[in-house]
Amino acid sequence: MLKENFHLLSVEMSLDENGKLSAKSDGTFAPIANTYLSYLIKVLNSLKIIAWKDGRVVYNLYSPPQPSKAGIRALVRKLKERVFGYVFPATANIAVTAKCQCKCVHCSFARFKRTGAKELTTEQLKSAVKQSLDLGANLIIFVGGEPLLHPDICELIRSVPKDKAIVSIFTNGWALTDETAKELAEAGLDNLYISIDSPIPEEHDSL
Repeated sequence: MLKENFHLLSVEMSLDENGKLSAKSDGTFAPIANTYLSYLIKVLNSLKIIAWKDGRVVYNLYSPPQPSKAGIRALVRKLKERVFGYVFPATANIAVTAKCQCKCVHCSFARFKRTGAKELTTEQLKSAVKQSLDLGANLIIFVGGEPLLHPDICELIRSVPKDKAIVSIFTNGWALTDETAKELAEAGLDNLYISIDSPIPEEHDSL
């Protein structure tokens, strides 16, 4: 039996003091990847930096900071799409519970609720996270219902490897306290989206 291992592609990135990225690729696919990789870096460098996190730049809340392992993974996903000609999922929205304290008139989840439907266990939700990552996702969003009502939400956040993806939560904010916010941050939550449906408190509450 004859066996040969091929180094198909690796990507190396760096960041200068002005927040500008550079990248190079190596491996069998490098000649194909380099032109498109240069284009992707050019696009990133044209974006406005909204924050710095641990020495890395953040362009938006839907992409990993750059340069980072999760960020490089996102670029490699784009390169794979270019090479293979089909789309790999970038984001996975995972509904961890149907429970919610609110009945918002504009709720996008309400029409999917089924009376008596059994919710996934924590282990099944972790499996869904892993399968999403295996497909190429670099953003995991926990939604609901109200995800903060799930008793193991911090455990689910911790189940997402930081070298593969960032984690976000969409919440109505009702269950959010200083203590909860600290627990979420310590678990590794990257972004938190809170629904504010009107600048007028009474109107917001009526919705």
